Amino acid sequence: MKTAIVTIGIILTLILGTVGILAYKVYSAASIGNIEENAILAEYKKGRNILGQVTTKMMEMAQVTEMSIDAQERLIQAIFGQEGRAGNQAAWQWVQEQNPNIDTSLFNKLADVVNASRDEFKNHQTNLLARCQNYRTLLNAPIDQFFFKFAGYPDKNMENGYTLLKMCTPIESSHSRNAFETGIDDGINFKKSK
Repeated sequence: MKTAIVTIGIILTLILGTVGILAYKVYSAASIGNIEENAILAEYKKGRNILGQVTTKMMEMAQVTEMSIDAQERLIQAIFGQEGRAGNQAAWQWVQEQNPNIDTSLFNKLADVVNASRDEFKNHQTNLLARCQNYRTLLNAPIDQFFFKFAGYPDKNMENGYTLLKMCTPIESSHSRNAFETGIDDGINFKKSK
């Protein structure tokens, strides 16, 4: 009788221990899934913000550059449209008086912003892809994938229609997409065809 009670006690302990370990693994998988998916979502939104800021910044700088060009065009039109000016000396004096400070370095600054912004976005995309790769590795680990699936991860619809697949797909240019689809990189044509 004592042996039967001890045996039942050992079996119950093993069962409860196994259930406890399984519950811990499911809880752990749910915690990791939640942490990783929220981090990926935050990184994805950060990328949208970076790209939005880059676009806005470049558009604003381009407007300043365009305003500078417009001011220069108005100045030239004013110089050549003036009649009755007494010789070159008077014309040059008038130009000096009317000349707005046109900063031709705006084009270089715009190019610098484009380069720096592209680098920042590339670094962000690289970090996001690494985080997605790490999460996929966790999700596909031989034993752990069962616990992740049981805990409901990966979440099929994380927030506002975002999916893990969508967030872990890098932003690409049509040029790079075409090169990867065709296997041919034609280079970039900096001159527009006439």
